[in-house]
Amino acid sequence: MASAFRRKYQRYNPDDVTDTQPHNAIVAAEGHLIDSQLLNAIFDTVIERGGAFEVLHFEIGRTNQDFSRLTLKVSTPSAPALATLLETLIPLGCHLTTSIRRPTSGRRCASTGAGSMSRASAWTP
Repeated sequence: MASAFRRKYQRYNPDDVTDTQPHNAIVAAEGHLIDSQLLNAIFDTVIERGGAFEVLHFEIGRTNQDFSRLTLKVSTPSAPALATLLETLIPLGCHLTTSIRRPTSGRRCASTGAGSMSRASAWTP
């Protein structure tokens, strides 16, 4: 299983999000993202559409009743490609939260709690 994952994503470079793909948006999703396979579907969709992604925040629900929460920066080489990607992500439970251009800092911070990952960055509109 791990080797299949590596083969599928071996060309993926998270630095592509801010370095080479100028059209960005931040999307969020909430729900049973892991057990419903939506998390995989979201990541696969971004890559299959020629985009790149960076997980800005991911919080896993601690019980069967708790939702997981995802905030994701997606990036594409063109504005039409970004619009198409966003339209494709909507049926997967994503919604647009903020459009961005460039990060002002890339320092990482410690997680904000058990089951959560976060990236501290100030984004320039």
